Amino acid sequence: MKIHTVEILEEVLEPKIYYVQKLEERVNILSEYPYSIIAEGLYNEFDSLDSWIAHHYEADTIKNIFYRKTGYDYGFAEYFTKEKSIEEKLRFIFTNSYFERRDFDWESKRH
Repeated sequence: MKIHTVEILEEVLEPKIYYVQKLEERVNILSEYPYSIIAEGLYNEFDSLDSWIAHHYEADTIKNIFYRKTGYDYGFAEYFTKEKSIEEKLRFIFTNSYFERRDFDWESKRH
């Protein structure tokens, strides 16, 4: 999984006319969840990450938007949170981990 900037995301979403709704949704989410990470990765990475997040955090702690497919089973998504510490943890996980659902520590408690 790779982390990207908003500028790269906007470049990928060209022409913007097709993504106006997603970009409006992004602005609305950022008003409540000011910390975000834009990631590019494989679908199975996003699926595994979403499962990991659901297991480790309460509902509504982290929101996400899947923006667009950029290749076969590959695309862009953005994850939002209210807390800088969670954003930093996700940033570390995104760049340093590749995990499968079977690798989860199902015994650990939610944060």
